[in-house]
Amino acid sequence: GIDTPLICNNGAVVKRPQDGDELLHLRLDQELACDVTALADERRWETFTTIEDATYMRMRPGVIPERLPAGLRVSERQAEEVARGQPTAVLVFGEEAVNEISQRFLLAFEGRASFSLNRPVGLPHYVILTHPDAGKASALEIVCDDLDVPLSEVMAMGDSESDLEMLRRAGLGIAVDNSPDEVKRAALHIAPTNDADGVAWAIERFAL
Repeated sequence: GIDTPLICNNGAVVKRPQDGDELLHLRLDQELACDVTALADERRWETFTTIEDATYMRMRPGVIPERLPAGLRVSERQAEEVARGQPTAVLVFGEEAVNEISQRFLLAFEGRASFSLNRPVGLPHYVILTHPDAGKASALEIVCDDLDVPLSEVMAMGDSESDLEMLRRAGLGIAVDNSPDEVKRAALHIAPTNDADGVAWAIERFAL
């Protein structure tokens, strides 16, 4: 039932769900995407690569490909998918992956991509690679302009480093309690954790 624009891929895409009309679509540097997905294929890291309307994932135990939601597909060689189409984002999970990708690619591709390094408390670390101009805060501004809603009247919630600028620029920034300390410091309020219905708590307290 959602009919307002959706912010996806860490702010690289803003899209209307009714008709798929895109208010923004920033694509990732293809050379970087090829190199990172090739490394992820070799290491067999948990990786999600989004190319247009499809997101490719590595096979997991218990997954039945035919029953995956629309747009989610299994691919053991994601570098081959990237070679056929320029991706919007590459998401890689795991502390080892975050550290190695940072060491091998961050300086080499400085200014050509955004490396969103996220280390949530009690959850797997992950890195999201997107276009350098992609961001949740700037994407939120696009949605606000489209809806004619001042950013000062927006409530934003987050739990990781990629949410920092959005929390600072929204009128009401809220971090859940399992966020890193840096994220909590950027927020005006701290909600209960994800597993303790933190989003519902914030909506009931501040929006209803």
